Amino acid sequence: MKMPIEQSSVESKCLAVDQAIAHASDTSQEILQAILANAAKAAENRTVGLHVSRLASWDDIAGLEHTWNKLLAGSASRTVFLTWEWVQAWWRAFGSTRHLVLLTCRDAGGDLVAIVPLQRTWENIGPGMSGWMLRLVGDGIGGSENLDWIVRRGHEAAAVRAVLDWLEENRSEWDTLELNTVPAHSPVAAALRHELAARRWCLVVHESSGYFLRLPDNWETCRASLRKNFRSLLARRIRKLQSGFAVQVRRCETLEELPGCLEHLFLLHAKRWQLRGQGGSFALQQKRAFYAEMGKRLLERGWLDFWLLELDGKTVAA
Repeated sequence: MKMPIEQSSVESKCLAVDQAIAHASDTSQEILQAILANAAKAAENRTVGLHVSRLASWDDIAGLEHTWNKLLAGSASRTVFLTWEWVQAWWRAFGSTRHLVLLTCRDAGGDLVAIVPLQRTWENIGPGMSGWMLRLVGDGIGGSENLDWIVRRGHEAAAVRAVLDWLEENRSEWDTLELNTVPAHSPVAAALRHELAARRWCLVVHESSGYFLRLPDNWETCRASLRKNFRSLLARRIRKLQSGFAVQVRRCETLEELPGCLEHLFLLHAKRWQLRGQGGSFALQQKRAFYAEMGKRLLERGWLDFWLLELDGKTVAA
């Protein structure tokens, strides 16, 4: 999802949205309409505005470490790509060539209501035009998906209004704001559409499909859900593998194991892409550094499922 795009050199304001949608149906449209109606009602009924502050360095943000994930858990945007651990690791790996523009929204009592983690870069923003581009932290490189604003449930409309006010008041800070991979069901996206229409900003929506598969909690249930012919084929393949090799499947469990496991991942990935005459994404040292930092933090939290397959003691898959 791209939202919004405003060029300060022209009078009109434009919002562009690149929206990743997993499924479009009449039901989803009804849900979206309901979200829009609720967002509009909340905006009309709310009389107390939110205070927006800008944090421009990671040192300024350090104080949010203990409240970041708590706010995320109470939002509609719960995803690993917006956790403190992921965002901090991403910024440490890729932030050296970017400017941090992290906005926080607090209510009259000083309670944190929203976090909008943005990055600012100077780049091409149109034919023959260069300017300051604002994007969500995590966008552009590293594999982040389902990026969004982190907003306490029920406060999306107020947060959107407050952030748009800040953007208008600080027009010299940026030229284009582009929000990518925001889910179609995001209440923030719905509130943005409503508020931008009210402000007469131009809205452009680009949609693309995203696919996912919900897996059972354990392997036995997963295998039982497969078609009978495929289960038989899978069993034969496993027996054949075990008859020819000493097979071991192991999980990365400790921080001491992690660097070696990552090296196996990087090497196998590179070999695969070298067959196509390409270096692969891990040829970039920054991405290796990101995976090392992110993997460490997720492993410390117990969130990392990192498995390797060994045949006769040699790692062949990760």
